[in-house]
Amino acid sequence: MNNPWAGHWHSHPAGYWHALRRRRGGSRLLWFVFGAGAATFWIKSHEAHEWRSRCWRDRIPQDAYPVPQALPPAYANSSAATAQPEEHTGEKECKKRRGWGWSSREGYKSWPSPPPAQEAQAQAAATPAPAPAPHVLPAPMPTDRWEEERHRVQQLSKQATDTISELSEATLDSVLTTVQTLKVKLAEARKEREQHLQQMQSIKDEQYKMFEEWRRQHEKQQQEQPQAQQQPPKPRYPVDFTAA
Repeated sequence: MNNPWAGHWHSHPAGYWHALRRRRGGSRLLWFVFGAGAATFWIKSHEAHEWRSRCWRDRIPQDAYPVPQALPPAYANSSAATAQPEEHTGEKECKKRRGWGWSSREGYKSWPSPPPAQEAQAQAAATPAPAPAPHVLPAPMPTDRWEEERHRVQQLSKQATDTISELSEATLDSVLTTVQTLKVKLAEARKEREQHLQQMQSIKDEQYKMFEEWRRQHEKQQQEQPQAQQQPPKPRYPVDFTAA
């Protein structure tokens, strides 16, 4: 295998790079250890801070949760007696957790165990029952609004239908009245036309009769004229010849 550095001049020889790699390996290991330690410290301090913020039992006064009057005194005394050791143990646990850190030997094993079910029940019984909330009418559901909208739309559609029906009835009445009026007018016009035709026919008949009469008289006159021409004319002054 040919050496890529052979025959070329470089500012740093090959030995320099080997030494630089060794130095980088040591610094990387140092930084890795430093980062792991910082992350572990941050996680532990964060857990301790969370536990410290949750330990508020020693700051809660004893009279914060009074015993209800309905409970018997024996049960109230027993609940108070069981509550005091819990407070002391809570203070001890909080103090113990405040001192927990890098020097802790037990670690997560030193966390307290959850309280038993009996203590939880006693605490629940010691807390006063909340007063019943006043009766408040429920707010109308959206379905009621939809029903109102649907009812309003139905009323509007009904009103529109009634208006259209009224308009249609009025329009039909007006159309029928107009048709009846036109029918009467047409009947009157037909009657007048028939009367006019009858008058015209009677006038024609009279004219035809007059023409026929005139024609007969004219024919009669034409027949009488030849007969008058054949007869001699009569003297104007008649003379009696016998007398002479």
